[in-house]
Amino acid sequence: MVVARQAMKRNSLIYSILTSYDYGAIESLAQQDANHKRKKCGRKPTLSRSQKSLIEEYLTLTWSPEIVTHQLK
Repeated sequence: MVVARQAMKRNSLIYSILTSYDYGAIESLAQQDANHKRKKCGRKPTLSRSQKSLIEEYLTLTWSPEIVTHQLK
């Protein structure tokens, strides 16, 4: 490319700059990617919804946490 030779840069660098001219779209995609990665990080739940509701039910019946743990094993 003539532009690349005049600027003394690689063709791929000039091409990537020219093809990514729509900065608004790039910022939007970057933000979506960051939000997706943020949701994936952190501790994952180890209980299913049914197990969680069962534990909550036992605790409302005034069962001690030790008894609930023993009951679920």
